[in-house]
Amino acid sequence: AIATDAASGPVTATEVLNVAGVGAFTTSSVFFGSASVPDSSAGAATSVGLAFSLSTALASGETVTLILPGFGSPDDSAINALLLDLFVGMTPSRVSWSTSATSITLTAGNSVASGTAVVIIVSSANGLS
Repeated sequence: AIATDAASGPVTATEVLNVAGVGAFTTSSVFFGSASVPDSSAGAATSVGLAFSLSTALASGETVTLILPGFGSPDDSAINALLLDLFVGMTPSRVSWSTSATSITLTAGNSVASGTAVVIIVSSANGLS
C-alpha cells in the first residue's frame, strides 16, 4: 500500500495492484579509439564504443541512448545513419547522432535477451569528435 500525509493532498493507504518492471544496466562501459588508433584527442574524429547488458529484455524497436556532452559532428548536423565498425549481441536497425542532444541513439533491430552482452562500435569515419 502507498499513502501520504502531504499538506496539499493527503491520500489514505491505497493498495498497489500492479507495478511495471523497470530495466537496468547490469554492466556498461564507453570507450573511444580502437586497436589501430588507441589514443583519441579532443577535436579529432574518433570511434565510440558502447558495451552493456541489461537486466530485462530489449524488444525490437526499443532504443538505447548514449549522451556525449561536448561532442559534435563535422558539419554540426544530425546524422541519421551512422557507420558501424562492429556490433555484437544486437543488430541495430538504426544508429543516429543528434547534435542538439549530443547523443547517439541505437534502435534495436532484433530482440535482445536479458543478460546478453552487447557491443556497438560507431566508426571514426562518421567524424564525431
